[in-house]
Amino acid sequence: MEEFSKQTEKSEWTRKHAAHLLKRSSFSGSRYEIDECHHLGLAASVELILKGQQPGAVGKLDSSRLEPKFLLSLPTLPNEKKTSSQRSVNVNDRYERKLFTLQMEWLQRMLDNGGPLEKMVLFWHGMLTSSYIKVQSVGFMVRQNQLFRELALGDYRELVKRVLLDPAMIVYLDIDMNKRSKPNENFARELLELFTLGEGNYAPSLIKKIAREIVGIKLARNEDNFPYGEDDLKGIETNSGFADQRRRLSELVDSVFELPVCGELLVRRLWKFYVSEDLVNEDEIKVLAYDLRKSGWKVSTVLRKIFLSKKFYNTSVMAQQIKSPVQYLVQAHKELEMLSIDPKSAYYAMQKLGQSLFNPPNVSGWKAGKTWINGTTISARYELSKMMSSVAIKQKSNIIKKMFDLIAKNELLGRKILLDHFIGTSLPASKSEMFTAMVKRVKNEEHVGIFMLYLMCMPEYQLC
Repeated sequence: MEEFSKQTEKSEWTRKHAAHLLKRSSFSGSRYEIDECHHLGLAASVELILKGQQPGAVGKLDSSRLEPKFLLSLPTLPNEKKTSSQRSVNVNDRYERKLFTLQMEWLQRMLDNGGPLEKMVLFWHGMLTSSYIKVQSVGFMVRQNQLFRELALGDYRELVKRVLLDPAMIVYLDIDMNKRSKPNENFARELLELFTLGEGNYAPSLIKKIAREIVGIKLARNEDNFPYGEDDLKGIETNSGFADQRRRLSELVDSVFELPVCGELLVRRLWKFYVSEDLVNEDEIKVLAYDLRKSGWKVSTVLRKIFLSKKFYNTSVMAQQIKSPVQYLVQAHKELEMLSIDPKSAYYAMQKLGQSLFNPPNVSGWKAGKTWINGTTISARYELSKMMSSVAIKQKSNIIKKMFDLIAKNELLGRKILLDHFIGTSLPASKSEMFTAMVKRVKNEEHVGIFMLYLMCMPEYQLC
């Protein structure tokens, strides 16, 4: 793939490119972060991103495990009539509060200065999936989430080895139920089809071989106490029978990674996640997979090539990806310059938009692209936009004052900055004229808030 050269970067690298880079590699950025990304330049920004850091963000990157504090209550959804006494007798209430606690902690981490790191953790969560609804252990889910964070941009092969001995994955795929007399081929099939090689790229005999090899794993499934102690987060190697099993598993995974096709599945998934669901060139996938293998399976090698490529900044790619619900939620917080995740908005998003963190629908993770949008979810997105803009207005978000001051000084310039901030694509002439007329009617900060809400409910805002 053709890359930006150092000589041409200065002239070709625009603020619009910087905004695109942050939207895709992270969850977008504040106006200051985008300005800093533009000022740093493409190469320097990409190197920061590959360290997990948000260009322009203030503060130290937090790469420690999540430390959720158990919520005592859940937010009330719009039009929900349940009283607190009714909620207290709900048998699912404690489960929901545990799950939402985890979700809130992780969403806040996404909003903070480690957006690129957490975006990659989200990628692994959707590829090497486990769900709390089956695992039923906060400690196990946090441990897996931290494993993804630890190896997010590092060694893909090592991550596969470790996740197969991860407590959450063992429970999720019933690995500890596998017996030599009655092999469980499901987890072996997932290892090959969803984690490494892809459908149709392996012989059925390999599934049987793996199922026979990985037997005898024992896992103590302790009661899920909350808050949990360090014992919940210890590796399963503290249980019996793991010394030889770890060696055998490592050798088995090595043999899978030696197959020529290995690496293409991951690269294709990365391309669809960061670049485009539709514009996938298989020849480029093979080249990037070769680079991945040559690097010793370093994921950062592939991402560096993608983020530095001119194709990543092509008009056919920019502002053409349908935002996932998590992207929609966190990006809106970024663009409204909200410093903390609004609990009510987050709970609504997790319940209504189709992407509940720590609870992917099945072992394949979430489908993406056009599957995010249907009659139910699009109306839910509009409702979420109303909720968030209302919070921003009540909190007197700085972005509202900044935009009003810009419009007051120069209507046309203020309009352009406002549209660029919320909409990443050019608009038809009819809409452009309509916004020009709307700007002329802006007389106070409340009008700016209404204008922003209108922009967030537009079809174009569903794209990034």
